[in-house]
Amino acid sequence: MALFHVRQLVQPLATAAVVGGILFSTAVPAQAQEVSAAVDQTIEAQAFRQSVGAIREPLDETQQEFVHAALANPEPLTTADDDRVAPSPTATTAVGAQSAVAASDSSPRATVVGSSITDTALRYLGVPYVWGGASPAGFDCSGFTSFVYGLHGKSLPHSSSAQRALGTVVSESSAQPGDLVWWPGHIAIYLGNGKIVHALEPGSTVVVGAVGDLRGSAPTYLRF
Repeated sequence: MALFHVRQLVQPLATAAVVGGILFSTAVPAQAQEVSAAVDQTIEAQAFRQSVGAIREPLDETQQEFVHAALANPEPLTTADDDRVAPSPTATTAVGAQSAVAASDSSPRATVVGSSITDTALRYLGVPYVWGGASPAGFDCSGFTSFVYGLHGKSLPHSSSAQRALGTVVSESSAQPGDLVWWPGHIAIYLGNGKIVHALEPGSTVVVGAVGDLRGSAPTYLRF
């Protein structure tokens, strides 16, 4: 009789052990699969971030190389008669101006040299785009061009369409560094070799880009 009771006690324990073993053997692989999937997702996310960085980094370096080259080797400019302007009295006190010429009735008119305009423009790379802005605290497109030209004694209205109306249109092949490039609703400073510097759009900054980056209508090249 005692042996019978022992068997009754042992049998449920054995059954529980077998069932528990089955549950454990099925649960552990399932948990292992979940952990493995999470690790794979983490690795894929890291790889994606690295690939994005690898795509963006060369673009940044290319832009920097172009800017350094433009500053170190400015393109020569032969100015036409309509490029010659009387210096503004504020040019002598404007912060960041490349040169200042005393204004007088007898003094010759100062020539706005295109390469010095581009040098000045490149000093403001990274300044944020601000709608209606026309200072180093923030620029919109026409505010940027009018500010840079103002440092060289040339007063331009704070309006891309008004600047378009005032400028002398030149062909793309005749365009020189320091000229302006206009599209409906946008304007930029030409750097030469198909490059421009401009206050691009809200959420962006003053950047170097290509004329071909802006699509929709043909650009108009302007000289002042």
